[in-house]
Order: sequence, then structure tokens, then C-alpha cells
Amino acid sequence: FLPLLIAALARPLVATRNRRNFVLLLILAALFAANVVVHLDALGFLPLGSARRACLVGIDVVVLVVLIIAGRVFPMFTRNATGVTTIRSVPFLDVGAVAAMALLTVAGAFAPDTRLTATLAGIAAVLAAARAMHWGGRHSVRHPMLWILHAGYIWLTLGLLLRAAAGFGFAVPGSLATHALTVGAVGSITLGMMARVALGHTGRPIVASRPVAWAFGALTLAAVARVLVPLFASGWYFVALLTAGTLWTIAFLVFLTSYLPILTGPRADGRPG
Repeated sequence: FLPLLIAALARPLVATRNRRNFVLLLILAALFAANVVVHLDALGFLPLGSARRACLVGIDVVVLVVLIIAGRVFPMFTRNATGVTTIRSVPFLDVGAVAAMALLTVAGAFAPDTRLTATLAGIAAVLAAARAMHWGGRHSVRHPMLWILHAGYIWLTLGLLLRAAAGFGFAVPGSLATHALTVGAVGSITLGMMARVALGHTGRPIVASRPVAWAFGALTLAAVARVLVPLFASGWYFVALLTAGTLWTIAFLVFLTSYLPILTGPRADGRPG
């Protein structure tokens, strides 16, 4: 699938000379390489544990994509919806955060669980948080379509901080960093972007319905249950695990039932598509 996706995307990017997005082709190639490693491990051609490392590198690659896309659209979405003109991007922080995450991804592939990866995770977290301070997250509280994106970005920063803390020997399970990045960051931002794009591309106002807003809340609570409860109350681990899984499932079921008519019906504005 991934090589075919690269080929399908490369044609229009090359034809339109959209060099800005060529980096996404490299990112997809990195995901494909990680996928190949998983299969080679399963077939016994690579040392035991290679698949796990490849999966973690795959997560890093996805987080790198989130950092790139977030810098491009989150400030714009927030400024347009709230009218706060001071919301902006800071280019050198954007470049720094993405560069640090790219280095962390490479280090995670070739020098995992070292002080180097811990240091890079800490640097990426600080830069990621610093850039977001200019994005107007505090103005998004009344806009579910915005706050779910900012909440997901907070989980991303927290996940990188937890990874750094675990790498430097603090009493933090490294798996919690992974769950913050996946359940919290990737889950929230994926759901938020799907909800937003589906409305925009079907000619509808970009406003979350009440059920979808509750779904955003359920997903956020799922991340809390999966990450923070085990961190501060390990005795509640299995209850937290069950709670997180249930809330996660509810969130996406609500999205499915709410958006199925939207995605299978005609555009609301009568235009083709």
C-alpha cells in the first residue's frame, strides 16, 4: 500500500512542482521501511526485537508528520475562528521543533533508549511547547473543533517529556510516553482533523455537533485514563486500561454514526463531490 501511495502522491506533486510537500514522500518511505522491518523480523531474517523498534520508529515518524502539519494549520485555524490577530507562527521555532523530532526519529532507529534519544526528546518537547505558546490555544476553549487539536498537541508535548524523563532514569515507564503520543496526540488530532475536514469538504459549517463534542471529551478522558492514572495511581492500572479502551471506542463510534450520513450523502451546498 505505502509504495503505491507514494507513487500516487508523487505524480501531482512533481507535476505542480510542489517542492514544499516532497518531504511527505520521504516520510511515507520511512514508514514503508519500518513496515518492511516488521515483516523481516516475523520471518526470522532480523534479530528478535527489531519489529518493536520499527514500530516505535513508525510512531516517531507519525509524530513528525503531526509536528509539520500542526505548524502549518493550527495557528491558521485558530486565528480564523477566533479573530485573534496576534496568533501566529514563529518560523525558527517551527524549524527547530521539526528538526529535533527528525533527529529523534533517526536516533530512535539506530541508538534507541540512550541518553541521546532522551536529550533529543527533551529538546523537541521544549521547542514544540514554545511554538504552541503563540498559537492561541487558550482562545479555543469555546470551540470544540479547535480545542481537540490543541489538546492533542499538549499530549504530544507531554509524551516527549515523558520519554525524556524515562530516558534519564526517572520513575516513569517508557510505555506511558508511547501512550501519550498515540492515544493522546495521534488519537485526538486524527479525530479532530477528520471531523473538521469532513465538514469542510462537504460544504458544511465547521462546527462540532454536541455528540461530536462529547466524543472529543471522551477521547481526551481516554488519554487521561491511559497515561496519567497509571503514572500517579498504578494500583488502578487495569481499571484505567478498561476505561481508556471503552472511552476510545465510544469516541470513534460516535464519530462513525454522526459522520456516516455526511460522508455518504451529497454536499450540503449542492456542489459536485
